[in-house]
Amino acid sequence: MADLQWDTELEEISPVPDKVRQVEVETGNSWRRVDAQDPRGRCALHYAAEAGQLEAVEYLIEAGSKVNLGDRESLTPLHLAAVRGHLDVVKCLLDMKAHVNAKCTDKMTPLHYSASRGHVDIVTTLISHGASVNTLDSGDRTPLKLAASRDLYQVVKVLVESNAKVNIEDVKGYTALCEAVWQKNVAMARLLLEAGAKLTPTPFLLHYAILHRHSEMIELLLEAGAMVNIRDDHGSTPLIVAAVTAQPTIIRLLLKYGAQVDFCGGLSWKTPLLSVLQTDHIPTDLGVILELIMGGADVDKPCWDMTPLYAAICHNKVDAANLLLRHGASVTPRPGVRSHDPMFIARRIGALPIVQTLVLCGYDLQKNCPEISKYEPGTFPDPNTVEGWLRIQRFEPLKLCELARIKVRSLRPRRCSMADYVRSLGLPHLLEEYLLISEIQADYSELRGSACKPNFSVFWGFVD
Repeated sequence: MADLQWDTELEEISPVPDKVRQVEVETGNSWRRVDAQDPRGRCALHYAAEAGQLEAVEYLIEAGSKVNLGDRESLTPLHLAAVRGHLDVVKCLLDMKAHVNAKCTDKMTPLHYSASRGHVDIVTTLISHGASVNTLDSGDRTPLKLAASRDLYQVVKVLVESNAKVNIEDVKGYTALCEAVWQKNVAMARLLLEAGAKLTPTPFLLHYAILHRHSEMIELLLEAGAMVNIRDDHGSTPLIVAAVTAQPTIIRLLLKYGAQVDFCGGLSWKTPLLSVLQTDHIPTDLGVILELIMGGADVDKPCWDMTPLYAAICHNKVDAANLLLRHGASVTPRPGVRSHDPMFIARRIGALPIVQTLVLCGYDLQKNCPEISKYEPGTFPDPNTVEGWLRIQRFEPLKLCELARIKVRSLRPRRCSMADYVRSLGLPHLLEEYLLISEIQADYSELRGSACKPNFSVFWGFVD
C-alpha cells in the first residue's frame, strides 16, 4: 500500500485508447461542444441571448458558438435578444456578424419582433445595421403594420422616418393606416397620412370611426379625402350609420363634406331619414331628424311604398312624426291605399298630437273622413280624446289664422326645407313659430288614450 501513488493522473492509470482519441478529434465530444442543441433545437447561446446574459454570450461566441444557428423554428439568438429587448446583446451579436435579416419559419425577422414589442432602441439599432424595413412575414405584414396593430406610436414614427412603405397591404388587404384607425390613435393616423398613406375603400374606415363615435378621427379621415358616400358590406353609407346611431353632430360634419342626404342604402334602398325612423332598438333622437331635414332631406321620399311620416307613425314615434309634419311632410293620403292615410294610422294608435298636427297642416277631414258623425245637440265631445277632437274639428271651421297658415305653408318650394322657407319670409320670431306649428305640446309616453290639447293661448294676442 505504501508504494501506491494516490495523486497519479487518471490517464496514467487508465489511458484512453488511441482509436477513441481519434474519434473525439474527428467528431468532437458532445458534452464538450458549445453548440450542442436540446430537443427544441436551441444551444447555450440561444438561452444566454434570450436571458440577456451579455458576458455569457461573449464567452460562448469566443468559445466558438455559431451566432446564426437557428432552432427548430429557425429562431436565431438575435431573434430572441430582439424580442426580449436586450439591446447590449443585440449589439454584441450584430458586431459578431449575426444576420440582421434572418427569418424564422413564419418569415419574421428580428425587426418584426422588436417592432411588435415596442423596443424603439433595438428597432433603431437593427435599421442602422441594415435591417430591411419593408420585409414581409408569412402574412405579408411589415414591421410597420405590426407596430401599428399594437398601437406603438414611437416605433411607427421611427419606421416612417426610415422610409418604410406605408401602403403595403397584408394578405387580408389591410394597411398600417387601418390599424391606426382601429386603435383609435389619431396621432398615428395623421403621421401615416402625412407620409402618403392612402384611404382604401374596402376596410370602411370612416364607417368604423363613426360607429365608435370618434369625432376627431372622423374629421381627420374626411380632411384626407375619405369617400363620404361609399356603402359598406351592409349597404349603409356613413350618413346612414351616423343617423341610426343618433349622432347629429357627425351628421352635420358629413353633410359639410358632401354627404348626399337622400342617398339610399344599397340593400334596403332606404334614405338616412327613413332608416332612423325604422330603427327600433334605440330611441329616436329628434336632433338627428332635424339635422337631416335642415340638410335638405326630402321628408316625403318613399321607399318600398313607405314614406318617412308613415314609418314614424307605424313605429309609434309620435314626436318624430309631429316634427316631420311641422317641417312640411305631406298630409295628403295616397289614392286607393287606405292604410297609407296618415290620419287612419294616427287614429288607430290613438296619437292625438299627430291627429291635431295633421289637421292644422291642412288635412281635409270633410273629404277623407266622411264617417265621422256630428255630435248630438246639447252634447259636446271630449276634446281630450282623438275621436272627440275630430268630431269637433269636422263640423267647426278652422280659424282664419289657421287657414292662412295652411296657405302660407303650401307655397314652400319643393327642394327647400320648411324652416328655411319660413325664415326667408322675414317674419317676427313669434310668427315663425306659429308657421312651424310649435304650439302642439304632448306627453308621448302613452299613445292609446293620450290627452293633449293645442296650446293656442300663446298666440291669442294676434290670432283672435
